[in-house]
Amino acid sequence: MNSLRLLGHRAPFRLVDAGLADAQRDLLSGHVELLPAPVDVPPVHLAPYGPRLRPADVQVVLDADVIAVRPLTGLIDAAAAGRLVGFVNDPPNHDRFFPEWAEVLGLRSMRRRAYLNAGQFVIPRTLNARVLDRWIDGQVTVGMRGTRYGRKARLSDPFYFADQDVVNAVLSATLDDDELDVREHRLAPHPPFAGLRLTDIQALTCTYPDRTQPYFLHHTMAKPWLQATRLTVYSTLLSRLLLAPDVALRLDPGHVPLRLRPGRLASVDLRRADMQARVKADARRRLGTFGIRTRLADRLRAFGVRP
Repeated sequence: MNSLRLLGHRAPFRLVDAGLADAQRDLLSGHVELLPAPVDVPPVHLAPYGPRLRPADVQVVLDADVIAVRPLTGLIDAAAAGRLVGFVNDPPNHDRFFPEWAEVLGLRSMRRRAYLNAGQFVIPRTLNARVLDRWIDGQVTVGMRGTRYGRKARLSDPFYFADQDVVNAVLSATLDDDELDVREHRLAPHPPFAGLRLTDIQALTCTYPDRTQPYFLHHTMAKPWLQATRLTVYSTLLSRLLLAPDVALRLDPGHVPLRLRPGRLASVDLRRADMQARVKADARRRLGTFGIRTRLADRLRAFGVRP
């Protein structure tokens, strides 16, 4: 929210509340409209509910771990012209496709397209029924079994990525080519945000060597406000967006981890977290090379523990 406001966007901001504490709701009061999550819907399936509960001519649908770093005017204009705007997922999962999607979800024959990340969409109201309703229905059909949130799921399973697989199946079956505006992955990158440099922290400007500027930074997987993660343009911007005096909703520094606060001690802790995350990532790569990580994950799931 703070990033969008700093970029000049003043449209209403809505948040689907999947279990905020009362103190968190009080903090957000006056800044966002809280929409209660439907009963018995897993949080990972909530993305399409916000625009269905509060439809608008153009709906920008974002995960909570997304930072906007460039005005969205061009994306909004594309959606206003009747096209759904999405961003290609992080390689190697950028061309994922399963013919089984159609049979399970009751969809007509699908055309293979780029596989989009579900963390950021810009959707025109004219496509709500064809996209959002089928997305919601598909998630109900699939449930959690056979997804990364269930037991014994593997990447080769057609609905491993749950909501993301469902929406890509829906888009492949229901939209014509001229109704879809696909943007490259580097315009909404994931960690470690390779090649991206923070060129103006006040304006939130991030730039690649060829001067291309992304629209979003999407911190998939581990979240820097919950655990130690790599030092990236995202973690640097996060501190600015939570604590700077010019943001719409400024947090108390005592309410964020030390590594995200200003000051010398915080800088030391941030570098400690960066080193810890690098060591952990290297260990995961080594375990993955020998297949140990997969076997360990299967063993944990057998005992009902999510790895």
